[in-house]
Amino acid sequence: MDIKNRFTLKLKLLGAVILGLICIAAVALFGLKLWQQAKYSEDILVQFSTPEIKRSHFLQDLIYGFGYGGFIHNFKNYVLRKDVNYYYKAIDKAQITLDAIDAYLKLDLNDDQITNINLLRDTVVLYQEKLSIAHQLISNNLDIEQIDLKVRVDDTHAIQALGNIIAQTRSSVASTKQKAEENLQEFENLLVYFFTIIIGLLVLCFGYLVFTLSLLISKYNEIEALFNASPYAIINANEKGLIIRANKKACELFDYQLSSLKKLCIDELVPDRYRATHHKKRTEFIQSDQHLAMQNRKSQLFAKNKHGQNIPVSISVASYWQNNEKRSIAIIKDDSKEIKLRSESRTDTLTQVGNRIACNEKLESNIAHSERYSTELSIILIDIDHFKNVNDKYGHLTGDQVLIQVAQLLKAHIRESDSLFRWGGEEFLIITPNTGQQQAAELAEKLRRLTQVHSFHDEFNITISLGITSYLHARDTSKSLFHRIDKALYQAKNSGRNTCCTL
Repeated sequence: MDIKNRFTLKLKLLGAVILGLICIAAVALFGLKLWQQAKYSEDILVQFSTPEIKRSHFLQDLIYGFGYGGFIHNFKNYVLRKDVNYYYKAIDKAQITLDAIDAYLKLDLNDDQITNINLLRDTVVLYQEKLSIAHQLISNNLDIEQIDLKVRVDDTHAIQALGNIIAQTRSSVASTKQKAEENLQEFENLLVYFFTIIIGLLVLCFGYLVFTLSLLISKYNEIEALFNASPYAIINANEKGLIIRANKKACELFDYQLSSLKKLCIDELVPDRYRATHHKKRTEFIQSDQHLAMQNRKSQLFAKNKHGQNIPVSISVASYWQNNEKRSIAIIKDDSKEIKLRSESRTDTLTQVGNRIACNEKLESNIAHSERYSTELSIILIDIDHFKNVNDKYGHLTGDQVLIQVAQLLKAHIRESDSLFRWGGEEFLIITPNTGQQQAAELAEKLRRLTQVHSFHDEFNITISLGITSYLHARDTSKSLFHRIDKALYQAKNSGRNTCCTL
């Protein structure tokens, strides 16, 4: 903690001590005054009587549930307009009304009130049942008149019951007032004891305040140590985005001296193409007391260092108030090494195309896209014919060179939107989005001919066998696709190799 902050905290501690002494004296004087004013507290006690407040609160929810904006209003709007938003609003409002009824039933009620409230419950439950029926009928495109006949609810008795509850609530106010008057005398007797106790408690609170402030100083020291020892960059900015504080790791990440970093706006640490968007989102975010964690991000974020280089990062950010000023704090993690390792773990080290892990991820992603947008998708499985003979005759180093050249040849003659992977051994797999079976078969035949005439190591030729299949949408999964493509390749190999087979 720097000297200025230490002095500020000590000053606040002294102020707390003086404030505590003033509070004790003020409470004693206030108690004397309150004793004189006790006779005038009757109206306040009646107005804020706890049971009536609860009753009024739950009653308000009931009136709202049955009235404009409530579940009946949204129910009827759903039937008339067939807008599904009103359906979900009606469900929510009905549940809120039932919760209010359950809460109301927990109050001290007479038999009439219980009868009326149960009638309201039955009506809400009936509306819920009719809402489900209406939802089904609307889904079947029935006209409004037919739907209305099937889901109409007679809620006359429920509205009358609600009116009875309101009338009974009004009458209970007089009873509550009488109870308040009876308890007022007891309150006056207890008032002296209360303020004796409260002064003792204030003394204890004063001692606790001193202890707490001392503890805060200790905790501040701990936070300061964590701030500077954090393995992540931490930046503190004000409402305008000007950097107030930054730790050592932030200086290292952005390659600034601390004095230079504190002269910047945080927007200047964002790549130019994202700056306008970032400024808008930062302005919106700073208005709310919330946080956004690293794992909640939907896409990779980038920061910009002093030299204009883009750095992949994960960011956790929160906004808060300090001294009547809105501030934000950002914890920034450098993702460069993690991304590099992730990429390496999904790349075949020999051919430098995607490996089987990357293939599975890409295929699942393409299946989801194809299913969502009803687009075509095909895959091609490729096997180098008699590859074992190449290894046996020329050696494994030559075999590796053949694999590399085959990968390069295939990659050079597929579309940019297609993806090539080493499936294992001498097998490769191509994923072709937006491609039907016929187009995939034409591409496979093209690749077969190109490989057949290509001269490989020591000027010898090789051939490939290819299996082709396409995604069948709802009937298909990645497992069934792989099963089918494997059978297609097996048929191609059994047909004499150097051929394509579609299944």
